Amino acid sequence: MEKGTGEDLRDLLERGVKLYRKATEGEEGNKFVLRAIGVLRAAEHLSLAGLYAARDKHRQKVASPTPEWLQKFIAEADHRLEKIEHAERGKGTDLFPVTVELLRQAEDSDHDAHLAFELAMAADALCFALENGL
Repeated sequence: MEKGTGEDLRDLLERGVKLYRKATEGEEGNKFVLRAIGVLRAAEHLSLAGLYAARDKHRQKVASPTPEWLQKFIAEADHRLEKIEHAERGKGTDLFPVTVELLRQAEDSDHDAHLAFELAMAADALCFALENGL
């Protein structure tokens, strides 16, 4: 991702809003609303990932996800990505590698569990949008 510049987050928010507007305007709304949901969920989790990346200054009293649960979740998302890797895409062609990168960053053992969780959830959300034809 963009090394903390916020550009990725702004891009995801802009894309999500455009998709949502398209969903509310046309007859094919249901198709676009699922895509919008995936992109906007990714933006939500990417925002939270930024929070957890910066939380060294302010420790929180929130239990971390277990490593076993996180590994299972990442493996499931990775499997879903394999299934859609060569699928036809509309405007989301550039988001497949972003999704893969988010998942790889989530697997990085140097992250704390909360940050890894949010990165994995952002990847899961983008995978959802891609599975729905983005």
